[in-house]
Amino acid sequence: MPKKSDRLTAGDEFEITGYGPAKTVDGRIKRLLRSAVYVANSSKECSERFPVKDTFDPEYESCGYPKDPSVKVDYGDSGGPVARKNVLQAVIHRKGDDPALGNSVIFSDIVAYSSWLQKAVNHLRTTEKHGVYELSFGGTLYHTQAVETVEHTRKLVSMQ
Repeated sequence: MPKKSDRLTAGDEFEITGYGPAKTVDGRIKRLLRSAVYVANSSKECSERFPVKDTFDPEYESCGYPKDPSVKVDYGDSGGPVARKNVLQAVIHRKGDDPALGNSVIFSDIVAYSSWLQKAVNHLRTTEKHGVYELSFGGTLYHTQAVETVEHTRKLVSMQ
């Protein structure tokens, strides 16, 4: 789990990864995973960029803008990882609806939720560690563990 000292601060550069727009301009579906470098704004800047309408919460969220102004985040990117120094920092939450915001994006801050996440992991009924793997997104290498949770009861569900 990331520590409070890992939390993004103004000026930090980090990498986001996502699928971007689900369709091309001509309507074809595309599934190309991409990454981009973003720069963190201060909480004050985020609150100013995302006023009451967008309900930015500095306790649980951060925001940033692309280092390359031509980069755009789209709805297909929501839920994608935000990583700095190979540590997951946040998850892409949403972009601003106001065109004046440019390509600024709000992220759900993993550090703010780390104590809750740790409690949730500790309360899993049964877990079996299967191994440590390395994932590469946009040239960045991430170490991760594959964990399978086994429920004590299984129910048969039929779909008709």
